[in-house]
Amino acid sequence: MVPKHLKKATRKWFESVMSHYELEEHHIRLLTLACEAWERAQEARITLKKLGMVYINRFKSPKARPEVPID
Repeated sequence: MVPKHLKKATRKWFESVMSHYELEEHHIRLLTLACEAWERAQEARITLKKLGMVYINRFKSPKARPEVPID
């Protein structure tokens, strides 16, 4: 029942929530979406820390990285 595409730590949290609460199908769907959003945000933070908030486009203009609105 735990989504296999989630990272180990997120799967562990998912399982913890599932064991502590009696969830209906729509709650499980929301929990899955929350886990996926958490992982995307974490990935965006890592990218932003590594590459910065902006990049220089082909016109030599600074632009916000696509990960900025995700974080």
